[in-house]
Amino acid sequence: VLLRAGRTVHLTVSPAAAEVLLTECGRPLDLNRFDPAALLGGHAAGLDLARLRYHHFRDFRAGIASGSFLTGGMAVCPCSMGTVAAVAHGLSENLIQRAADVH
Repeated sequence: VLLRAGRTVHLTVSPAAAEVLLTECGRPLDLNRFDPAALLGGHAAGLDLARLRYHHFRDFRAGIASGSFLTGGMAVCPCSMGTVAAVAHGLSENLIQRAADVH
């Protein structure tokens, strides 16, 4: 929806999310060699995929790891209770938790 609206999306995917994507959707996702088509499947058609910026979940150098990086918001979905707890307690063990912390 955000890409179709012309927004830039910064995306990071946890290994657990990649497993869920494979199990529930049959889509393998290589976190080290991200391919938008593997994630979006047929929904990628007609999208400006240059606006989809992937950041490895271990890359703390990514802009979204900084509180000075301006965004319109952040969504974590799906969000495990482990991630909820980590965010609630200020843990920053991966880029998802760090980005949520600085948001």
